[in-house]
This record gives sequence, C-alpha cells and structure tokens, in this order.
Amino acid sequence: MYKRNYHPLIPLFYIKGILDENQLGEIAKRTLQHWNKNKDKHYDFESLVFPFLNELGDIQKIYERKQLKKTMKFILHLSDGYQKVLNEVHNSKKVVKQNTNFIINSINQIIAISGINIKRACKFYGVSSDWYYREKRKINCSLNIFKTCYKQHPNQLTFKETTAIEKLVTNPAHYGKTKTTLYYFALRNKLVSCAKSTFSKYAKALGYQKPKKPKIPIKKGVRANRIFEWLHVDITLVPTL
Repeated sequence: MYKRNYHPLIPLFYIKGILDENQLGEIAKRTLQHWNKNKDKHYDFESLVFPFLNELGDIQKIYERKQLKKTMKFILHLSDGYQKVLNEVHNSKKVVKQNTNFIINSINQIIAISGINIKRACKFYGVSSDWYYREKRKINCSLNIFKTCYKQHPNQLTFKETTAIEKLVTNPAHYGKTKTTLYYFALRNKLVSCAKSTFSKYAKALGYQKPKKPKIPIKKGVRANRIFEWLHVDITLVPTL
C-alpha cells in the first residue's frame, strides 16, 4: 500500500485553517485525526517560527486576493531595487535622513493602497516602525538652527544663548580665537550655561571658522664656498641647505 508523503507545511496549513474543503477532501481522515491530536503539542525552539506563524493570516489574505497579490509583488520588487541601491550608497543612513519626508509619504501611500500593517510597510524601505512614528511626529521649528521643536526636545539652548554664541563667533574682535577660548569667555560673562561640546556644536552650526596657523618662513641657510670656510655651525640657529 502506498503511503503518502506530505509536505512539512501541509499540517501547518491545516492547523491554521488555510486549506479549503476541496484540499481537505484529498487528505485521509486518519491523517487529519493524527494532525488534530498533535496540534497542541509543544516543540523545542518554537520561538524561532512564531514570527512566521503570526503572519500566516496576512499571507493567506494576500494569496487569495489577486489584485492585492499583484500589488505586493510590485512593492517587493520595488523594495528590493531600492534596498540594493541604498546598500551600495556610502553612508546610507544619511541618505535616509535626507529623504525622510519622501519615505514617510511612500509608506502612507502603501498602507492606504494595500491595507497592510505599518510594520510590514516599513520593511519595504528598510526602516523600523519606531523610526516611522518618531519621524512622523517630529515637528520642524523654523526658528531653531537644528530645526528641532523645543517641546519635543526641551534640553536645548535657549534663543538668548544661541544669539549670544552667534555674536561671539561672528564678532571680528574674536577672530582667530579657538572655540575653547570663546566657550570659557562665554562662561565667565554668564552668556551660556552648557557643556563645551554643546557650545562647539552650536558654534560650528552658526558659522565658526577655525583660525589658520600662520606659515613660518624658512630661514636662508649657509653654504661654504671653499674648504674649511665653515668648520663648526650651530644648526639650531642656522639651518642647513
């Protein structure tokens, strides 16, 4: 008697209710009874397959709806191409940051068209759902040099402190001074109350120019014109040619 050898996923599809009546009719009743008997059995390393099992319902819906299936295939191919290009670009995180609005709008359109959840839509662009929500809630403040809202990021320098730093770095009287010198000058005069790294960050953003070291001209050396003209020369004071 021939013994059927079922694919390992068939019992899983049966337990999850993915198989229809016609497909169930082709499976022996004794086999179905055996699967029912073992469906509540616990196996080792079940946590490895839980992410896939939790998405089986969505996979079934996509498979049953032809238009949605075509849409998902198109999005997958689009995402694969996007990811390949992005991975080859140097410093891809910077590219994602520069195109934040475009990515968020694209994710919103994908969700509206296909009806998939946000987490899956974010995977198409290689970003997390936390990143999506964080960037979506972000408010750009035009008055702030870093475009960050004071309500969402309260640990920032005030407008008064920012203006004081800007006056310091743009004042011709302070040209040539290092950021450390300007920082301690601002502290002594109670213009700011922040760390040196924060002051340096704001000074750089406000147009601070690093002082250039003056070039020291090379001294002209000496050359002997005849034998024994120079017997001993202190090269610490007179450079050689």
